[in-house]
Amino acid sequence: MEISWTENNTPFSEKFQDIYYSPDGGVDETKHVFINGNNIHNRWPSEKFVIGETGFGTGLNFVCALDLWLKKNKSGHLQYISIEKYPLKRSSLELVYKNFPELSKSSALLLNYYPEEPHQNEIYNLDIKEANVSLSLICKEALDCFDHFENNVDAWFLDGFAPSKNKAMWSEEVLSQIGLHSASKATLATFTCAGFVRRGLGSAGFEVQKAKGFGNKKHMIKAFIDAK
Repeated sequence: MEISWTENNTPFSEKFQDIYYSPDGGVDETKHVFINGNNIHNRWPSEKFVIGETGFGTGLNFVCALDLWLKKNKSGHLQYISIEKYPLKRSSLELVYKNFPELSKSSALLLNYYPEEPHQNEIYNLDIKEANVSLSLICKEALDCFDHFENNVDAWFLDGFAPSKNKAMWSEEVLSQIGLHSASKATLATFTCAGFVRRGLGSAGFEVQKAKGFGNKKHMIKAFIDAK
């Protein structure tokens, strides 16, 4: 799938009529919502860490996580598993990362391994040996992806398009699967604070908190599982 661009140079999905990341700053949004929202800085270095993501999109969350991993971890292993039914072409990702020269090292690693034109109903297991990182990109319907997760996800990045634009990604069934495949003491963060998402996460076993949102969003969600 290809992308179009808004007037302020933000990638935009014609299918979902939504932007891939905030026009107030994609990297800053990822750091505020997903990196800080999951307290990643204080959990790395780590011998092994598993991140689960709903909505790979442009890969910006992965690249930011990889950038931090390269700075903090010398010997551990990062496993990153991401769901994306409509994967972008590598050429689209190349256009995106021209806007983020500060991520040149980590984005180059992704682009070196990323398929030229990934397809739906495929799974791409990318072994980025230089960083001791494995990326699994599962290009299927969200509910069809969880058989490829173990019950060991340490941190979740929920970054599908807005719930009003892409309801299937935020269904009660999907949120339940996220709870089932979480490790003890798992955390979760997402840009949305929609009431039905909070309730769904609560039903899935998470303690849910409102937190300060990024940019023009007043609130976001942080959540955790106290024990399993």
